[in-house]
Amino acid sequence: MEPNDNPSREALIKAATSLFGERGPAAVSTRQIANEAGVNSGLIHRHFRTKDALLREVMDRLVSDIASANDSERQDPESLFRFFLAAGEQTGYWRLLARSLLDGVDVRELQTEFPTMKRIQELFEELKRSGELDDAFDPRVISALLTCLGLGWLIFEPFLLVASGLDQEEPHDVSRAVRRTVFSMIERMR
Repeated sequence: MEPNDNPSREALIKAATSLFGERGPAAVSTRQIANEAGVNSGLIHRHFRTKDALLREVMDRLVSDIASANDSERQDPESLFRFFLAAGEQTGYWRLLARSLLDGVDVRELQTEFPTMKRIQELFEELKRSGELDDAFDPRVISALLTCLGLGWLIFEPFLLVASGLDQEEPHDVSRAVRRTVFSMIERMR
């Protein structure tokens, strides 16, 4: 039987994803995960050895879900924006990422693949190679800043809307304005 075909293993992953995202990994015990999954807590050790290994498995699954949301081979700002939207819908991922980092988890132990960052870097490396991006800009810095903007918006959107006075606007209009602004910023780098 493949590990992914094991119902208790899958129940543990599902329970851990939910609990880690709600409370953060530091605030969740293996016993709580097992209770939520409806299985014996010894199965965590059997399937994963440690809570940290279970956390890595959860993150790997979530990162894989984000990578599979990228259904386009196109490398342009419009497809990148759609990819960001799809990644933003993966609330389990970014909530768990934020809570884990706040708990002090080393990101190198948390995640080994970074498909969103990789995709952004590839886009801007191609723009640089083609001469469409000013040589003064480093694609790694651009990807870090754009990801920061995206994650910041996802995590702090309610605060940002109220604090900026955008809470009275139609959500679709705000989304369109954010999109136009990001595209304008990208165009100015060219």
